[in-house]
Amino acid sequence: MSKGSEPGLYKRDRASGLASASGSRLAWVDTAKGLGILLVILCHVHNEGVVNDWIYSFHMPLFFFLSGYLFRAGDDPRDFLRRKVRSLLVPYFAFGIPLTIFDVLWCGGSLADVPWALLHLCLQKRMYTLWFLACLFVLEVLLFVLVYSFRCSMSQWILLCLVLPVGGWIYYLLGGGSLYWNIDVVPMAFPFLCGGYFVRQWSARSGERWERMRVRGPVFWLAVGLAVNVCCYVLNVVLVGGGLEFFHCHYGVLPLTYASAFGGILMVCMACQFLHSRVLTYVGRNSMLFFAWHQTFGLPVVRELMTAVGADPEGMTAACLPGSVLVQFVLVLVMMAGCNEVVKVLRGMLVRR
Repeated sequence: MSKGSEPGLYKRDRASGLASASGSRLAWVDTAKGLGILLVILCHVHNEGVVNDWIYSFHMPLFFFLSGYLFRAGDDPRDFLRRKVRSLLVPYFAFGIPLTIFDVLWCGGSLADVPWALLHLCLQKRMYTLWFLACLFVLEVLLFVLVYSFRCSMSQWILLCLVLPVGGWIYYLLGGGSLYWNIDVVPMAFPFLCGGYFVRQWSARSGERWERMRVRGPVFWLAVGLAVNVCCYVLNVVLVGGGLEFFHCHYGVLPLTYASAFGGILMVCMACQFLHSRVLTYVGRNSMLFFAWHQTFGLPVVRELMTAVGADPEGMTAACLPGSVLVQFVLVLVMMAGCNEVVKVLRGMLVRR
């Protein structure tokens, strides 16, 4: 990796190319994040079935891709680290500490068990949905080091995106499991983060071509993405019985898994060019809380309330299951929206002080 190759590739990133990542919001990105969050919640409400497994083929890669699309290296390592601490580590602990305390007490533990659980939160090994934030922090630091310290040619970036997942796959093949701060996921997720980053670079340079694809031809590219995603997902199921699942270290046949994931990402991103919804925008702009709290806090409380009124989700017949899933899904969304507004008020009170 030479420091002199392709200087123009990074010039926009450090100047004005990614200004809107931290300034004005990109509406379609908020919509995509919102849609992704809804898919995550749906999968956790009803965590079995073909549709669930299909959603897993692209919904977490989507978040890594969008994070790469919004990635901004900047010129100062200290400034970058401060931004990542503020945007990832502070929310990780701000949402993680109360979530951990709740989980310990809800599951019948005592306050004496809380310090041990908080230690696990600090070590982070596939703990709650927060595993994603820890992994994303490590990934973005890695990407910053590569962008800031090296000037890789495009062929070298492609090589990295090929070698790292293969290395990670070999690690799992040899019996490796989840590691602290989920760094075992880093090589597997790197192509998605890197893909988002370079799509943003390309869109900043290509101008009219990107706008033509994004505005005039989203239906065509949506269909292409859907076809690639579904075909590769089905092949994965036929060949090895499944595809991608970061949490449990399932990666299927790698070429099919990555083709399926990128196809799904293309499908969602193109759909969000013409899909406008206040609900999706709201969830996307407040995605951190929805993502962090819905499974370990929102869903158990909703299920307990449903059981208390005689609508036990676990005792539903097959005919009643779709209605039960829909009710849980809506109630979790409403509960998370309420929590989000409370958190906003509390944050405002702290800021004023």
